Order: sequence, then structure tokens, then C-alpha cells
Amino acid sequence: MLVFYDSNCKVCGKTILISKFSRFKLCRNCNKQRRECLKIKKIELSKNELITNEYSLYIFDLYLNYTNRYKYKSAILKQANNLLGYLSLTPIKTLKNWKEIYAESDKYCASYKENKKVTGCPFIKIGRMLTEIGVITSRYEDRSHYFGKLLKRFSSNLTAITEINIQAYLIHLKDKGHNQVYCHLTFTHLSIFFRWCKAEKIILVNPCNKLQSSRPLQQITVCDEDTVNQLMRFVKNPKSCPEQAMIILLILVWGFRSEDLGHAKIEITNNEFRIVLRRKSLKNIKYYNRKQIITFPSKPNSWIYLLQQRFYKEWLIQYQDRIKSFPCYYLFLPRYRAIRPLTNETIVARIYEATEAAVGKRITSRILRQTCGAIHSTASDASILATLGWSSDYCFNYTWVPKVYLK
Repeated sequence: MLVFYDSNCKVCGKTILISKFSRFKLCRNCNKQRRECLKIKKIELSKNELITNEYSLYIFDLYLNYTNRYKYKSAILKQANNLLGYLSLTPIKTLKNWKEIYAESDKYCASYKENKKVTGCPFIKIGRMLTEIGVITSRYEDRSHYFGKLLKRFSSNLTAITEINIQAYLIHLKDKGHNQVYCHLTFTHLSIFFRWCKAEKIILVNPCNKLQSSRPLQQITVCDEDTVNQLMRFVKNPKSCPEQAMIILLILVWGFRSEDLGHAKIEITNNEFRIVLRRKSLKNIKYYNRKQIITFPSKPNSWIYLLQQRFYKEWLIQYQDRIKSFPCYYLFLPRYRAIRPLTNETIVARIYEATEAAVGKRITSRILRQTCGAIHSTASDASILATLGWSSDYCFNYTWVPKVYLK
């Protein structure tokens, strides 16, 4: 007769009933995970025999690293077997952008019918891993995929669109009551889209090339002195959230953009707190002279030094709790998921959280950056703004463009 007694699961600590003959002191869920892990290991051992292409083997390893972060399901095991069979028969060329990743995804989905709501697409997971290790850019920044979707929405042939059509559309927007800011922004987006189409040889002539749209009256919206003082008091307060204080500091003093905050990395060298900015390849741009590595002041007992210590202490705790397959030392980490660069939407949400905690209202990153420019351009001298990576024309605007205070 079997005798059962209370015990705790070795993995999750849940109280379970087991017999003295039980081989593994695991609950039902953890025991199921153990069996699924053994099946994944069998797949991993057989990959070298089935996949002959070196790059296909590399991306399959990336896929396994991605799946190892989460609990295994029978559907994921089936997908791993399907991907193994697909890569053994179809050699994959080097994936350079998200357009190629989505093309491979379509080929895979045509061969294997899977429920994407349960498993997701394996090539999208591979693309995320390639983004994490810096091989390709984030899919939110890849214009080819976004503009490819726009092409499907055009009912007419793009080559038939002329300058007259663009002009007529802008006049139509004004007749509908849209202001000059909206019309100018629409024209700018159309110009970027048709420029991409010409670069991809979809069209031969850019219909926006010879057109001009008058810019709206320029003005710079900045925070008033009381709001700036409240923001700085929040940054210097030792009881404030270190992440929120760091976000406000980097935008208000260093003029960081949302993209800079999402992709910046942390580095501690010789006990110095350093931020490493991402640098993309820039074409036809003569400025952008900001340093790639920003070193913070290390004077002991100063408020900025204490903020560095508080921020780094909390950052280490968050970093250890996050799921990761590679060392990813991003300055701001995602919440409750694997480490990857934060999107602009996530950064905007965190900026709103920080400004609400500091002054009780939402302030956009654009207004904070313009406030940064107004603070640095005292006495009608904006030359220091060039060290923040801003163009000379944009810096010059701070010497004459009217300033409007945020209400």
C-alpha cells in the first residue's frame, strides 16, 4: 500500500502529495516542463545531423534561445520540429532586414499551418533575437515593412500620381478645414514615402520633388521657470523614483530623444557611470557631433552622484530578474519580459509617468527637449546646443524664434 505525505516541489515550492517511491519531487506542472525540456534537448541534439547550412543552424540556435525563456507547450515543441524540418530542406540566406524576415515568414506559413495566436511565427522570434544582438534594427524603425503595407492600400498605380494630384490633395485638405501644421506634416510624410518608392525603384519620378509646402509659423513651447524648478527638485530628491528622475535629467539637461533613451546602454568603467549611445549610419548629414559615450560627474556626495548610485542599484535588481540570452545592458529595461530595446511608445509612456510624478501633469519629450535648448541658449548664444547633436540651423532658432510657455 502506497503511503503519501506532504512535501514541497523542488522548482516552484508548491505543496504536493508524493509517495516515498517518487523519483522526482515535482508538482504536475513542473514535471510536465521537465519532460518537455527533455524533448527540446533531443531536438537540439539532432539539429547538426539535419541542418547542413551554417547560417540556418545559427538562426535555429537563436530560435531555441528564444523559446528557452518561457514555459514549453506542446504547440511550441511541434513548431520547433517544423522549423527543424523547414531549415533542413530550405537553406536560408543571411537576413539583413525585416522585409526579408517577413518574406521568410510567409514562406514558412505557406508550408506549415500553425495557430499564430498560440505559438507565434518562428521567424519573427528569430528577428527579435537578431535585433537584441544588434544585427538588424528594430522592426518599428524598418521603413520597408511599414511602407510595404502602405503600398497595398493604394488603389491606383503609383506611377500615375503627378505633382498636380499632390497639389490638389493639399488644397482638398485646406478646404476641409485642416490647419497649416497638419497640411505641412502630411506633405512631409508623402515626400518621405515617395522618396522611398523611388529608392526601391517602384517609381521613376518623385511627384513631391519640385513641390514646396509653406511651413507654419515657428514657435518653441517650453516649461516656465516654476515647472523647471519642480522638475529639478524631483530629480534631486533622494526619495523620488530613480528611473523617473534619470529620464527627466537626461532629457532636460542632455537633450536625449526617445530613440536615445530606448537604445542607450549602461557602462561602468573604473567606477564611472557612463552611457553609450547608439550610432546609426547617417547619410548626407554633416553635423551630429555628439559624443557616443557620455560620462557622468563622479564627485562624491553630490546629488547627481547619489542619483547614479540609486539608479544603478535598482537597475541591477531589474536586470537580474529579466529574461535574457545575451548580455544586454540597456539603460532602461522592459517590465515583465525579455530584454530588448524599448519602443518609442514605451518611452513616451514612461516620460508621462515621470512628469506626472514630478509636477502632476503630462509633459511631452519634445517640450522637455525644447526647454533644454532654452536653458542652454542663454544670452542669445545657442552654440553649446551643437554638442547635443543638434544642427546649426536648429540651434540658431533658439536665438530668435518666439517662446511660448506651457500652460
